[in-house]
Amino acid sequence: MNPHSARRPRPAPAPGSALSLVGLARSNCALLCCAAALAWCATGINLALPWTISLALVSLLHDEPITEAVTGLTLMTLAAAASQAGCGRLLARFGERMVLDLRERLTQHVLAVSLPDVRERGAGDLSTQIIFGTTQVRTAVESGLVHLPPAAAGVMTVLTAMTCLDTELTLLTVGAFALVGGPLALVLAGTRRTAAAQQEALARLSQRLHAVLQTLTTVKAFRYETTATSVLARAAADLGAASIKTSRLQAVVAPLVALAQQLALVVVTGAAVHRIGERTLSLTTFSTFFFLLLCLANPMTVVALGVGHLRAGQAARARIERLLALPVEAEVPSPSLPRPVRPTRGVTVQAVAFRRVFFAHPGSAPAFTNLSFTVPPTGLTVLVGPSGAGKSTVLALITRLLRTDHGDIHVLGENVGAWQLSQLRRRVAYVEQQAALWEGTVEENLRMGCGNGPSEDALWDALDTVGLSETVEQLPQRLDTPLGGSRLLSGGQCQRLCLARALLTDAELFLLDEPTSQLDTLGEQHVLRALDRLATTRPVLMATHRQHAVLRASHVITMPPLPHVVGRTRPAHCTGGTDIAVASTPAPQR
Repeated sequence: MNPHSARRPRPAPAPGSALSLVGLARSNCALLCCAAALAWCATGINLALPWTISLALVSLLHDEPITEAVTGLTLMTLAAAASQAGCGRLLARFGERMVLDLRERLTQHVLAVSLPDVRERGAGDLSTQIIFGTTQVRTAVESGLVHLPPAAAGVMTVLTAMTCLDTELTLLTVGAFALVGGPLALVLAGTRRTAAAQQEALARLSQRLHAVLQTLTTVKAFRYETTATSVLARAAADLGAASIKTSRLQAVVAPLVALAQQLALVVVTGAAVHRIGERTLSLTTFSTFFFLLLCLANPMTVVALGVGHLRAGQAARARIERLLALPVEAEVPSPSLPRPVRPTRGVTVQAVAFRRVFFAHPGSAPAFTNLSFTVPPTGLTVLVGPSGAGKSTVLALITRLLRTDHGDIHVLGENVGAWQLSQLRRRVAYVEQQAALWEGTVEENLRMGCGNGPSEDALWDALDTVGLSETVEQLPQRLDTPLGGSRLLSGGQCQRLCLARALLTDAELFLLDEPTSQLDTLGEQHVLRALDRLATTRPVLMATHRQHAVLRASHVITMPPLPHVVGRTRPAHCTGGTDIAVASTPAPQR
């Protein structure tokens, strides 16, 4: 399916917004109301059945015709069954729509959350909430808004009718159910705790499985399958143990209610026999009471199971609300900063300027302190330095994938925080080191970030620029070839496809993180020639270790491994300036 034809996403929810049962059901309230009406109808018919049966029994005892009573009983039974079937069908449609809306809302929120928060939660936990947690919330909504109210009303109606018939027998019935109510209350009290443990165990298993699949090549190459299997088996065993606890609690609810009913039947029947013998209770009254008692178990079971579903749903809802509480990236610029404006004609503006920037990943030592450098408005600028010096972090800060702790960053002449996020990322093209491809066709990958604007000829021109057109022409469906499960492109070809994607945008600044790390010499030459042409009119900032790229650069920024301050140098092999952009100690107080 073409992603551009998908339905328009809903507005992003505010962080920390709570999920209420009514709020979740509001968008599909017509289906829910119809399902609830049918549920109430079925409950009303079921409550009328004991009276109809009692009337038929009285007619039989008095040798009166029971044809009408039996016919009415049959019609009522069929009507109750039809109401329940209709309710179930409507609830299925409502539930799927509600889950779809909730998953869309969660997905949209997750994609708007900052990159560090997403990585901290992990793909396994997030996918568990979106897939499994929403299903449990759906069950809670259906129970809380459709099944529980008529069932609770049915219990109260039956008890009221029983009280009107005979108070003594009703008290005996309530006493029998109260004896079993204590263990049942303990079971329901533990439902939320066990459901939360089950969800956490599922999230851990999902996260570990995702990690193993992400590193499957390494796992196989180093013969680590046995250990990886053991890790997954332990996580699966934890999930199995948590699921068994949850299933055990749910499995004893119906037997406990049935036990209470059986106990009530024994006690009530014994007392009724004694009173019928003393002629203080009529057989007609007892038969009606008996049939009402038989009808009490079903709504009681629905109420008990519904409470369990609600508590499990509360655990899932609490985890989802914590997910929704994660702050999203600020689309609107900071009000304390001026809005970006186009530079005056003839005025030269640096493409990027770092001034005494400090940054540290959560729980880690500072990546750099007091970092300062500039990127000229045109030309190829390379960012060099040892692994771990913070080159990728610099690129992420420019695109606001990360936020600086201290210091000023200016992009295209304006403070990076003053840009509207969508405008900033439209003007800055970023090619990451991992060469991430969208699970879609070649054309869909090329059109990311530029929509349907470029023509097919423009797509082929971009592929030709990076030396990939012949490769795509040999694919089974050329531009329409799906890229995903069965890998059709090598790592280097994926890198060049990502670069072609960036070239198709109308960005004013290009950020490239090791774009030639997986390329052979020929592929590297294709890419560097494309960057040379691009750099004649626009700024290109490339993090690299490749000497060929450094030699072609017009500007070099060196990030040394240790924080200290040095001046500017101009190596003999460079055609432009070199910033040795480093930090001084001590670091500023956070």
